[in-house]
Amino acid sequence: MPLWFYSSNGQQLGPVEEAQIRSLFAGGRIKPEDLVWAEGMPQWIRASQAFVAAAPAPMIPPPSMPAARPTTARPAGAPMPPAAPTLITTAADTGASPLAIVADDAGPFFKLASMFTIPDDGRWTGTAVGSPRAIYLLKKNKSRHYGHGGLLIILIAAAVRTGKDIRTCALPDLPQPVRDALDPKGKSWKKDVIVLPRDAIRLIKLGALGTLTVQIGPESFAINGGLFAGKKNRELLEQLGWSLDQETFAAGQPIHGPGFGRTFEEIQQRRKSARRRALFAGLAAAAIIAIIVLIAMQH
Repeated sequence: MPLWFYSSNGQQLGPVEEAQIRSLFAGGRIKPEDLVWAEGMPQWIRASQAFVAAAPAPMIPPPSMPAARPTTARPAGAPMPPAAPTLITTAADTGASPLAIVADDAGPFFKLASMFTIPDDGRWTGTAVGSPRAIYLLKKNKSRHYGHGGLLIILIAAAVRTGKDIRTCALPDLPQPVRDALDPKGKSWKKDVIVLPRDAIRLIKLGALGTLTVQIGPESFAINGGLFAGKKNRELLEQLGWSLDQETFAAGQPIHGPGFGRTFEEIQQRRKSARRRALFAGLAAAAIIAIIVLIAMQH
């Protein structure tokens, strides 16, 4: 049997035997989105691609098999895994490129809004565009509101701000007609995009304040077109063949998630943002202490 390596919490672990890695996956110690590799595989893949069919439900390893304690030491004769594991962007772990779903999307395209809310990733300013095939969300800037607290509020917000880096792909990965609709001036080519395919969307609702709620899988995206854009967006979507306020059967699967399409190194680099948040938290604490000291000196 082949020996397996896996990546968990930013660390490359292994090798372990196949029975051990299946036990780790079934017991939840290896998550579906973690990367695994065995000799003979061309590249790293997600654990859910390799083991989900064989492990439909979590279970505790049997007593006769002690919990694996992987080591980074490579015994003689063990395979050497690729040095740079890469996340594989798939559609529901089928191995097919998610962009194949919209590869021939030539429109027509209509702009729906310039602001939207992404589950677990916050509120963004950008461009939301609809076509007969999908809804596309171009993430430009994280939307923030600091009120009148000045620098102190900015530091606190930077310290507590989190997000899951939800994406489908980068803008250049999309077909040219979609890129032109999302970024007609060509200024956002480094930005991320979330693709919501039509066959994966089960419901689109139009709220009283003009907000479109797109329900796909277990998630709800809010596209904030504004109070006076509701009627226009309804008409545009109906022109494209969409049915609003009517739940439909979603035959497809969502093709977005945390870090989709990013290399292992890119994901590791983004995790370093926690250090920056800690720095901002320290600066905010120092500013608060300075304010308290100044107030005490005045009194």
